[in-house]
Amino acid sequence: VLVRRKKLILVVIVLAILLSGGGVMVMRNIGPTVYEAVATVMVSPISPPPLKGETAYSVLLDYLSQYPQLTIDTYISQVKNPRVISKIVDKLGIDMYNNNGYLLEKLMTAEFVNGTNILELKVRNEDPELAKLIANTWAAEFTDFISDVVEGQMEKYIKFIESQVQEGYSQMEKAMDSLKTFLSQPPSVTELQKE
Repeated sequence: VLVRRKKLILVVIVLAILLSGGGVMVMRNIGPTVYEAVATVMVSPISPPPLKGETAYSVLLDYLSQYPQLTIDTYISQVKNPRVISKIVDKLGIDMYNNNGYLLEKLMTAEFVNGTNILELKVRNEDPELAKLIANTWAAEFTDFISDVVEGQMEKYIKFIESQVQEGYSQMEKAMDSLKTFLSQPPSVTELQKE
């Protein structure tokens, strides 16, 4: 029976393949076209080098290591910081929701290019110009945000170093006063006998 209906079975299979492929083509053309814009940012991990031994420098680095280090993972976790997103929204005058009701953040993804310090900021949108504008603004605002974070850390480092320098001067002045007091006293009997 199968041999006699071989042509019919073959026609049905070919027809099914054509209809399923055609259905996919129709479905693909029904949905809106979504464009993706990519902005790239080169980042560098910022952390003090590890030291061995107890030196003034190692004490300083121990203090400084209390502050968050800017690792590759830190960049990824901060790329969609609410402050960054808010600046994008304010700068471009766009609503947090696109016309489909998705949060702006849902249109945005960030990932590192394998084995590099290059961070790709991707924005998907039906409007290619808007996607490009958001991606470029995101890169600029994220860079400004990271600069502000680093600047804040540097200000804390400077204040700590200044306090350490001031403490060193105070200790040196006390030692100088003690030395002056010691030198202003008459020599002791033991010192005179040595001479």
